[in-house]
Amino acid sequence: MSGPVALLRVPVHHLAIGESALDVDASKYLLRVHRLARGKGFVAFDPSDALEADAQLIDVRRGVAYCRFAEPRASTSVPVEPLTLVQAFAKNDKVDQVIRDATCLGATRLVVAQTDRSVVKVSLDRKHSRRERWLKIAVQAARQCGRGNIPEIVGPIPWSAVGDQLKDVRPYKVVLEPAADRTLASYVRCPEDRVRAVIVGPEGGWSSQELAAAVNWGALPARFGSLVLRSEIAACAVLGALLLLDQGREATGFGSS
Repeated sequence: MSGPVALLRVPVHHLAIGESALDVDASKYLLRVHRLARGKGFVAFDPSDALEADAQLIDVRRGVAYCRFAEPRASTSVPVEPLTLVQAFAKNDKVDQVIRDATCLGATRLVVAQTDRSVVKVSLDRKHSRRERWLKIAVQAARQCGRGNIPEIVGPIPWSAVGDQLKDVRPYKVVLEPAADRTLASYVRCPEDRVRAVIVGPEGGWSSQELAAAVNWGALPARFGSLVLRSEIAACAVLGALLLLDQGREATGFGSS
């Protein structure tokens, strides 16, 4: 038996009641990708303000979609608990993958950091363009998974600046290290224990100075099971595990906000 059909979701910035045109990207997505007919409805969501509204396509002019929007309401599909992911910068599209997965798995802040053993280095003149690309990827991921907002995205920044991003995180911060004595699970056995920041290293591993800095910032070294995971897979695996753990606590009445 098939379930209910989910309404099409379209990101709309500055969402407000009334009639207005969609931007070029949203119009293309609505008209070319989904071929929505006039009079059909969809859900518009503003990822910046965590708002959504019922919407209807009322006209198409020169490839631009004109829509009618109902009164916006607060989106209910947003993470309740703060969760920061610090991801070492990686080659090719690996950070793109992390941004996509972390958005779907409930991260509320993503910090991309340059580390000593990152295979590629970030040129200063491309930092802004990279962040803009990551924001677009986060919006696309939120649209696909049904999330009503996107994480705050910071970076790329030098490793030395990461500590400032973590100083207010409580109670637990963990830095993934395959050689650590303790496992991630050992830090989350009690219902009141919550890991609120995860630090994932580069392809080449941490330098001793970077690991020492993370510990100085209050991060606890932890390994994720007995296997050594690729950097981008580790981020996805750990966030998925923490999401499942939090859902289990909510189901049993533990850790409610």
